[in-house]
Amino acid sequence: MSLKVLLTGCNGFIGKNLTRYLTKCNYQVFGIDVKISNNDQFKIDINNYDDLERLFEIIKPEIVIHLAARIDISKDSVWQYTTNIIGVQNLIRVTDNSESVKRVIWASTQLVNKLGSNFINYDYYNANTSYGSSKVIGEILVKNGVKNKEWVIVRPSTVWGPGMSNHYLSFIRFIDKGLYFNVTNKNVYKSFSYIENTCFQIRHIIDADSSIVNKRTFYLSDYEPIELHKWTQEFNTHLNKKRILSLPLFISYLISSFFYLLKFLKIIKKVPFSFYNIKNIKTNYINNNELESITGKLPFKMEEGVVNTINWYKNEN
Repeated sequence: MSLKVLLTGCNGFIGKNLTRYLTKCNYQVFGIDVKISNNDQFKIDINNYDDLERLFEIIKPEIVIHLAARIDISKDSVWQYTTNIIGVQNLIRVTDNSESVKRVIWASTQLVNKLGSNFINYDYYNANTSYGSSKVIGEILVKNGVKNKEWVIVRPSTVWGPGMSNHYLSFIRFIDKGLYFNVTNKNVYKSFSYIENTCFQIRHIIDADSSIVNKRTFYLSDYEPIELHKWTQEFNTHLNKKRILSLPLFISYLISSFFYLLKFLKIIKKVPFSFYNIKNIKTNYINNNELESITGKLPFKMEEGVVNTINWYKNEN
């Protein structure tokens, strides 16, 4: 008998791919989201406790994977990220009271610490965005609030691949139009996540023995960090474009300053890339990933992921 898996946020980028992946692996997958796309999904807002409780009584899931979240970076107060706090509280209460649930996998984010931080331990936090801070609260709620169930916290890195959001898709469009440039000419290393590898890792967490995953936190990222120039050039090559230009950092800041001036003069409404974007792009971040001993070798290398993503992009555009 296949395991019953309940997936919140099933229509997000990770959620859609994970639903397909786990279904192919013969899990019985149920999806909930505030927006549904087919009859196999349930329209539920996890901020509504009563609706959530009724659904659990009907489905009786054994594994819960919690992906639903507000994920944008904004100037809003941390308390405006309601789903990341109230939604987590509701799900803790429902799953703890459920007789069927064995394990809950809680998706957090690497932004519980500002990018570039040294990872001291998994109880150390220094988020510098409201989104990251809301996820810090979510992690603390899980660690202190779950009493009766096995729990695992996962912190996805930047996840890319076929079907990725328009925000990241614009990166490929810029390369395709010959408008993309690297904001620094120095090598930058990042622990990114190819979507199929992310799904593979989550499946192994579902199947892993309690003794090696229960009450633990893991980063979801490919085990070999990507060098950013090599990654962007790989996309560039498969789009048959010329070599990508890499600028000295100070020139990138000058270009961004020019766009800020245009915005101040009300010539443009939005700065194409901000100081925050530049700082994010130029910052090395390599996760302390301890999942490899549990999952073994990942199924896809970066180069294979790029080919799959470009094929999807060409079919979509």
